[in-house]
Amino acid sequence: TVNLTLSDIFLATEEIDSASFYIEKTLENLRSGTPNYFQKEIALCQLGQISFLKKDFTKAKQLFQEAYSLSEELPNIHYKNLSLQGLMTSYLALEETEAYSKLMIEQNQSSAEMVTDRTRAMNSVYNRIDNFEENNSRNLIKSQTSKIYKLSIALLLLIIIGLLYNYYLNIKSAQYNALLKYITPSNPE
Repeated sequence: TVNLTLSDIFLATEEIDSASFYIEKTLENLRSGTPNYFQKEIALCQLGQISFLKKDFTKAKQLFQEAYSLSEELPNIHYKNLSLQGLMTSYLALEETEAYSKLMIEQNQSSAEMVTDRTRAMNSVYNRIDNFEENNSRNLIKSQTSKIYKLSIALLLLIIIGLLYNYYLNIKSAQYNALLKYITPSNPE
């Protein structure tokens, strides 16, 4: 994958020889090791782009066709669309308008599918974030409600204790006043 990334960078800067070198290394590795069809498809698309840049449209068409055939078996719409675009431009360069028109319809469907997939992916991310925030809000509301109830109960207990203490003090005051009446001499007038 490093080789493919490097070749992609060299392709973007139109350094065709360097890109070809890394693509060939990738294809060599794929031939000798376990086949990785995604990497092979990417490498074929990149080789098709190089052939197109070298104005070898027939070879580009062949490479893009091979990449497209691989993409039919793989569940990745992005690479299918990429190989379709390359194949279409090759047909256009070779002035094969009939084949170009047929692929244009398929490529439009593929692009629409890509947009739909991208939208679904974005919506799924937003929905996940939304659900996460909603759950956090609910949990925060529950914890704050619980705190309010606890504080209300504590305040109610303080008020009851204050009232009981006030009642106690009033009873004691009444007792002291009654005792004071007996102790203090009354003034005869």
